[in-house]
Amino acid sequence: MSRKGIDQGFQKTIAWLSGWYGELDDVQIVESKLPPFDVSVPTIEKDPDYKAACVGKQTPLHKYLKYRVLKQLCQSEHNPVFEAQFYIPDEELVQIERKYGRSTVVNGFDTAKPQLINSNTLANCSNGEILVTDVYQSGSSFEIGYTTPYNLFAPFLDNLVDVVTWVPFPKGLKPNTFDLHTHNAHEYTIYTISTAE
Repeated sequence: MSRKGIDQGFQKTIAWLSGWYGELDDVQIVESKLPPFDVSVPTIEKDPDYKAACVGKQTPLHKYLKYRVLKQLCQSEHNPVFEAQFYIPDEELVQIERKYGRSTVVNGFDTAKPQLINSNTLANCSNGEILVTDVYQSGSSFEIGYTTPYNLFAPFLDNLVDVVTWVPFPKGLKPNTFDLHTHNAHEYTIYTISTAE
């Protein structure tokens, strides 16, 4: 499964996604722009959300775009968070558990059910995998930069979110050498995936 991170334009993005998903008849993919940002660099650098956007080792561009998504596309009443975790069950493993009469519920966590993992939950994820989304708010997940079609579609297909938005890195900007002072006000392309109307 190929991993992409740099914006290739709408047609190549559609081809990349359909190469994994197949015909895209039941989904809608819309290309739009993350509008310019008119917040000063010193204000951004002092914002606790900007500091919180960097979880682990992330490039300056990745951190910045996570922050922009939080500030421009999320709504505080929907409790947006960075690095939310989804549990995606593996149906074959779940069927094996059931075949041998073993419960798929461990410590109150149902390993047969796709779900958002609460940070306070002790989750047994032995019958599936954990996907981490860069930004999550009720009903929506946001991926920044490098990702795969699976990471974009899995939470959507398992009904964990209604909408997935991908913000690829723009051509010409190097994620590791991104300069906030130079590129703060730029527009960035985004791709939104939802159910076809």
